[in-house]
Amino acid sequence: MRFEIIDSDTLNKVEGWSDKLVKRIQVEMHNQGINASGRLSNSLEYTIEDNHVKVLADNYFLYAEKGRDKGKISYTFSTIL
Repeated sequence: MRFEIIDSDTLNKVEGWSDKLVKRIQVEMHNQGINASGRLSNSLEYTIEDNHVKVLADNYFLYAEKGRDKGKISYTFSTIL
């Protein structure tokens, strides 16, 4: 079943909750030391599409806490250093 939030009060509450969620994630990133430059934390945002709240961030967000799996080093690794 699909429905659309047309009540502005309900939409405001969902937006408020979503904003608090993003801010809470940012606080937890800071508390866990995953916010060195602040760039990743600042990239967090939310959208509401098709009645779903989506939290978006830079593409390396998933690796910030635990790192990435071992694997091949990129061809241009020396340029990273």
